[in-house]
Amino acid sequence: MTTVVKRLRQSVPIKVVPAAYALRELKTEATRLVKEGTTSGIVLAAPLADGSGLRLRVAGTAMTRTAQALTTIPTSVEVGDAPTPTGRWADTVPFWGGSTIERSAGGNKVTRCTTAFAGRRNNQNVLLTAAHCGSTGQAWTTPSGTYFSQIAVGTANYEKPDLEAMFIPVSDHRGRIYDGGVDPTGQGIGEFSKAVAGWAPPEVGQYICQSGSYSGVRCSIRITLKWVTYSLDGIIVTNGVEAQRDDKTNAVGKGDSGGPIFRLSSDPNRVVALGVQSAGDSSTPATCTGIATQCFWRLYFADMTQIVGQTGFTVTVG
Repeated sequence: MTTVVKRLRQSVPIKVVPAAYALRELKTEATRLVKEGTTSGIVLAAPLADGSGLRLRVAGTAMTRTAQALTTIPTSVEVGDAPTPTGRWADTVPFWGGSTIERSAGGNKVTRCTTAFAGRRNNQNVLLTAAHCGSTGQAWTTPSGTYFSQIAVGTANYEKPDLEAMFIPVSDHRGRIYDGGVDPTGQGIGEFSKAVAGWAPPEVGQYICQSGSYSGVRCSIRITLKWVTYSLDGIIVTNGVEAQRDDKTNAVGKGDSGGPIFRLSSDPNRVVALGVQSAGDSSTPATCTGIATQCFWRLYFADMTQIVGQTGFTVTVG
């Protein structure tokens, strides 16, 4: 470091100043505080970049002062959740969109779909998914992964089949969706997430993405039609949207149903909700991505404008 500083000083002014605390000192204190977190409510601790102190995260506002009193090192405290091992196939509370959910289909069979967006309806925390995935009164869980056990998600309590919308009340949720690839072990390898900035109407000519839990995120999908009416398993769906990959590569696969349709916001780390994945065009087969086994380059999705306007659903932002 001394050699580098000496060389760079020949072209730019550099001032070396001592940090208030050594990195080793801050890391040791952070470890101690988190280990004692069961009583203090501290769920995360990390050194500040300038070495001036620690950033602490506590589980509730009431624990802020308690946490600060446990150390003599200066701290900044935020309220939030503890990090949890998670992925599309092993989502945990608080639930996100873009995750895998399943229900019993009789015997040893299960039906799996993808969640779209988290939000609120009738003063409840809910996950939005496609109506054709099931019906009201059916209980949904996460799958049982290689590394993580199955947990309950919730029991669907409202659906509007003509809009391809179904709602599952959940104990807690966040305004985020899973993005990236698909890791069916539940470890989340190759997966990441983005915050939801809000919702907007889809428009013809717009390029969109869908993030299914079987195909993974698929983008460069161009909207070709709006106000589409089609029959799906005997149900007439109205106000649908048609979109396709012009290069005829995979746009959607079986298992992606119910997943989030979105575009990026002005901040590329956030997305704007446009709709809910509904169906694929069986006359447009494509080579699959992710773990999907039947895929299509043309898809149909439910318009978020109609879902919000007719069901009282509000999208949770993150």
